[in-house]
Amino acid sequence: MKNILYSILLCLVALAMGCDDAEKELPFEVSTETWTFPKEGKTGNLIVSAPGAWEVSSHPDWCTLVPDRASGPREVKMECSENTGAERTGTVILTCGAENCMINVSQEGTAVEE
Repeated sequence: MKNILYSILLCLVALAMGCDDAEKELPFEVSTETWTFPKEGKTGNLIVSAPGAWEVSSHPDWCTLVPDRASGPREVKMECSENTGAERTGTVILTCGAENCMINVSQEGTAVEE
């Protein structure tokens, strides 16, 4: 009788440990929604969290993202070139399926003497 009770208890423990909530799908998001670069330019990293394949669908021509596409979570290098003109702004758009994530980017400009 003890062996049967231990067997039942062992099965219940195994079931309890094996039963997990349905695996949650990763949300599609980025580690920042805004980024300001100095006029000298800069390289920095951001994290893309995605449940599947994603890509950079739009970005200002003065920003480069590497990689510009991947699958799943990934660290992405964003580089902004030097700005020799006025302050500039733009939007980086990443797409995963029907979802978009946007990062508003801006860069200081060189001071204009009056």
